[in-house]
Amino acid sequence: MRTIGTSSDGHLMLNGRTLYLRGALDQDYYPHSIYTPFSDAQLDDQFAKAKHMGLNCLRTHIKITEPRYYDAADRAGILIWTELPNWENLTEAAMVRARATLQGMVERDWNHPSIIIWTIINEGWGVDLMSNPDHRAWLAETYAYLKALDPHRLIVGNSPCLGNFHVITDIEDFHNYYSIPDHYRKWRDWVQTFAARPSWTFAYNQAESLDAWQSYVRDPWSPTPRTPAPEVTRRGNEPMVVSEFGNWGLPDLTKLWECYGGEPWWFETGIEWGEGAVYPHGVAQRFRAYHLDKVFGDLSQLAAASQRMQFTALKYQIEQMRRHPSIVGYIITEFTDVHWEANGLLDICRNPKAYYDVIGNVNSADAIVPDWERVAFYAGERCEMRLALSHFSTSDLWGARVAWHVDSWPAVSGSFEGISTLPATVTNLGTVVFTVPPIEQSLRARLELQLFDAAGALITANHQEFYAFPRTLAQPGAARVWSPDLADELSTLGYPLAADAESADVVVVATLTDSWRRYVQRGGRVLWLAEHSDTQQTNLGPLTIAQRRGAVGPATGPATSTGFARIICSATFRAAEQ
Repeated sequence: MRTIGTSSDGHLMLNGRTLYLRGALDQDYYPHSIYTPFSDAQLDDQFAKAKHMGLNCLRTHIKITEPRYYDAADRAGILIWTELPNWENLTEAAMVRARATLQGMVERDWNHPSIIIWTIINEGWGVDLMSNPDHRAWLAETYAYLKALDPHRLIVGNSPCLGNFHVITDIEDFHNYYSIPDHYRKWRDWVQTFAARPSWTFAYNQAESLDAWQSYVRDPWSPTPRTPAPEVTRRGNEPMVVSEFGNWGLPDLTKLWECYGGEPWWFETGIEWGEGAVYPHGVAQRFRAYHLDKVFGDLSQLAAASQRMQFTALKYQIEQMRRHPSIVGYIITEFTDVHWEANGLLDICRNPKAYYDVIGNVNSADAIVPDWERVAFYAGERCEMRLALSHFSTSDLWGARVAWHVDSWPAVSGSFEGISTLPATVTNLGTVVFTVPPIEQSLRARLELQLFDAAGALITANHQEFYAFPRTLAQPGAARVWSPDLADELSTLGYPLAADAESADVVVVATLTDSWRRYVQRGGRVLWLAEHSDTQQTNLGPLTIAQRRGAVGPATGPATSTGFARIICSATFRAAEQ
C-alpha cells in the first residue's frame, strides 16, 4: 500500500514524503527471448542491480509489461512508470483500441504498488499535437478518462521532446539529448532554461503569427512567452522531470559472446539505420582496419574507454540538473542496451558497465554536486570548484560537513563545516580553492568529496576529475625543419634548420600552395600552420579550413585572429584541430 501525489510547490510525494525520481528508461528487451522476461530470479537480480546504481524508478517504455515484471518491482521496492504502446495514426479505430488498452492495463495491474505513473503518448507518436486541435482535445479527454479510472496514480498525457508538447499532465517532463562533452555548454544552458518552467513545454496557439512560428523553428529553446492553446490545462506547479537524456557506452563484446555462445544473432541487423552506422557484424575487422588496436589494444579496452566517457557524460548531465531545485527527477536513457542501441547502464545481457560501483554516488537521494568552468590547469594555477548539496533523503543533515582532498596530493584538503540544510532543497556550500602544486608530468587527478552528518556518519561521496600540466615546455626534438616564411621563429625556438626542403625532416609553411601539395603527394612531410583564412591556396577536395571558435559546431565562443585549424599534411591529406 502506498500513495503517490504532488505538492503545491512542485514536488513528487511518495507516502507523504518528498521523492527525488532517479530513474532509467527500460525498453524491457531480453537477450534470448526479446520481449518475454526471463526467470523471476533474473528479474530480481536486474532490479537489485538498478538499486545498486542508485536508481529508484524504471520507466518501461511504450509497453505494458508482463505482470511478473511488476511483481519483481513490488518485491524490490522499485517504482515503475509505464506507458501505453503507440500507433502510427490517430484513427477512430486507434482511439477505440487505446481506450480499451488503458482500461485493460488499469484493471489488470491496479494492485501493483510499484506502478506510480501512467503515460498515454510518448513524444507525440501517433498524434499531431503541433497543429491539430482535435488531437489535443482527444488527449485531454483521454487524460480525464484515465484519471477517473485510476485517481491514485500520476498521469502524463504526452511525454514530449522537441516539436511536441504537453496538453494536460501531472508531471511537466521533457526529453532532450546532447552528446557530451561536445555540447556540454548547450546542455547546461538548456537545463537552466527548462528549470525556469518555460512556455515551450506546453502546446501554444500557433495562430499568434507566422513570425512566432518561424522564431520557434529558429530557436526552439527561447523562453519567449507564448499564448497556450485553448485545449491546454496548466497549473504551473507540476513537478519538473527530465524524462529522457543519455549518452552511449559500448558493451564488452567478450561478455556478449559468452552470453550468446558466439556472435549474437542481431549483429546482422542495423545496416539499414543511419547508413549502416550501427551495423555490428564485422566490428572486430573494422577495429583492426582503422588501426584502433594501436590506440586501445583490443576491443575490450575500447569498450572500457567508451564506458568511461559515458559515465563522465551522465555525471555531468545529472549534476547540472541537480543544481536546480525546481527539477525533481530524471530518467536516464537507458537501463540496458537494446541490441545495437548501446546507451544502457547495463549491456543487454545485464552485465554491468565500468562505472557500476560509482554511479550510485551520483544517483543518490543526497548528492554532492560539483560545478566548474574549466577542468585543465597548469602547475601553479588557482583551481576552483563550486559545490552544492542536493538533499532529498530522510537523513538529518543539520550540522553536516563536507570534507575534500585531492587524491594526488593528500595535503591539499579542506572541509565545509556546520552545513545548515533542509530536506528537498539545494544548498550552495561554497567553493573549493587550491593551487596546483609543481609537477614533473601531466596527470589526471580527482577531487574527492565526502558528506558526513553531525554524528560523523558517512552519508554519500562524489568526485570530480581534473587535469594538471607542468609549466616547463617540452624541449624541441632533433627533427630538422625548413620553412620559407617561419625560419627565424623556428630557430629561436631551438629547432635545427635544414639547408633546404629536400634535406629537412619536415617543412613548416604558413600558406599551402599547389607546389607544396605536390611535394606532399611525392612523399614529403609538411606542417601547415593555417593562421588566416587566405592561407589555403590549393585545392584539397572537400577539406577546407575554418575558425575553431565562432563557427557552427561543438566549439563556441568569440573568433580570434589565430583561431584557425592547423593541418598536418602527409601522403594522404589529414586534418587535426590542435
